Amino acid sequence: MNRRTLRVRTVLIALVAAGATVAACQGASATTVPTSKFATANSTFVNSAPMHLASAVKVVGAADATGEVPVLLSDGSSFSVPASSVTRVLHPDTTGIAMRRTSTGMEPDITVNGPCGSSNIYVHEKSNGHPVKMTTGFTIRKPLPPAVSYKWRAEIDRYNGGYDYSYSASGGLAFRYSWAGGHSSDANYPSGYYEAFVTYGFAQLANGLVCVSGDPYAALTYL
Repeated sequence: MNRRTLRVRTVLIALVAAGATVAACQGASATTVPTSKFATANSTFVNSAPMHLASAVKVVGAADATGEVPVLLSDGSSFSVPASSVTRVLHPDTTGIAMRRTSTGMEPDITVNGPCGSSNIYVHEKSNGHPVKMTTGFTIRKPLPPAVSYKWRAEIDRYNGGYDYSYSASGGLAFRYSWAGGHSSDANYPSGYYEAFVTYGFAQLANGLVCVSGDPYAALTYL
């Protein structure tokens, strides 16, 4: 075997070895994606989830310092409304809405009415290329009436620590069919796996019914 042939064989062996190393590394990274902190809470609706209609059943507490009154909804969840809205949510205008009678009274028939809208959440890099930015929001389905107010909460988390943020937003919507919000961290955080989850989402409609978030989840994303 001459020297040229030997050099060629040596180069080929090195290239094959390098390719095997890359493949092994890729395989390892694919198998070491961490387990989600929020997956057990909701691993079905990734990024976008349908919302459902609910009606207020009763007031379940006194007004707080801001004048918000807690009410129980027909799906078992609860949220608070301004004292001036209590009568409206307890006696909604259900024209065109399929209702059914339950042990607690009348409530929207989710099977017949279908989703009242959709909710969403995503995690991204910020405009400067560093983690972390979260965007979230909802859209109400026509011909339902628009939303007059909303309350929204979400959790953002970095796998293995280093970042954890509780997001909260609320306010009036002046008869709008959609809302979008979000949060960008003040500091630039390390690269890693980030995720987010809507933990509480309600949109009060103009007719007094409530559109409840399906708790969408932004799956672990490497940023």
